[in-house]
Amino acid sequence: MENNSVHLIGIVKRGAKAGNNGKGGQVLDFALQVTDPNTGRYDIFDCRLTEISDAMEQLEGFVEEGEQLEIMGHLVKRTSTESQRIAGVWIDVRSTATVVYVDSIVEED
Repeated sequence: MENNSVHLIGIVKRGAKAGNNGKGGQVLDFALQVTDPNTGRYDIFDCRLTEISDAMEQLEGFVEEGEQLEIMGHLVKRTSTESQRIAGVWIDVRSTATVVYVDSIVEED
């Protein structure tokens, strides 16, 4: 097993259709709601597919809100810094987002 692997089962919270990543490649972004079986609370995870992922073909380029998915993937962390001038002082705001990159969809036989 790899050190960076994710296995999630959940309900699609935000459906999406394939779009362009700005560099000529196709991407599909959606959100997956996963419920904690112990507490009943849920978390929402941002997920992304790229055209090189087997999952893009499996999903045929779209997912619908409300459908259940089981995915296998890995985490990618992106950090960005935005500079703003406030009252004559430059402020750097740093934010980090973690996204699940979907490698494949687990399908029932």
